[in-house]
Amino acid sequence: MAINTDATIFVFGTTDAVDDGTTSSISDGAMSAAADVTIWTNDDDAAFANLVLNWQHPSGTIDGHILLHVRPMNIDGTNDSPAPTTTDQLGIAGRFEIDTAKAATTDHPYLAHIDLRPFTMKASQEFEFYLFNNTGVTISANWDLDVVPITYNGAA
Repeated sequence: MAINTDATIFVFGTTDAVDDGTTSSISDGAMSAAADVTIWTNDDDAAFANLVLNWQHPSGTIDGHILLHVRPMNIDGTNDSPAPTTTDQLGIAGRFEIDTAKAATTDHPYLAHIDLRPFTMKASQEFEFYLFNNTGVTISANWDLDVVPITYNGAA
């Protein structure tokens, strides 16, 4: 099926890595450290984003999910939203569902995604991301988190 001229289509921006490149492991029931992620600036002012988590399966039975928390930064001058903790899980944006059939193999990373509609207070809003591990196993170090900005445009 051809898309008509001026129909609304998705436009995908450049994928941005938001992990610092040397992320630490995350124990079951724990939150990732702020030092593991860099602040992502929505410099495209995209209306949506996909987040992709790439992590190596450890040994053990995976039963659960990984929650994604989004913390808007510099929302009033340099004032930030509160950071989430294991007891006060602020800013839950979604969860990475785990395919337990694939989780049984440890020889390849697992990709999952979350659609995000960012809470934006200004142009080029900054965000910090956290992962809460609720998988029943430790997430191995060197996981990767990427953001793909998405918006709408008219088809040519």
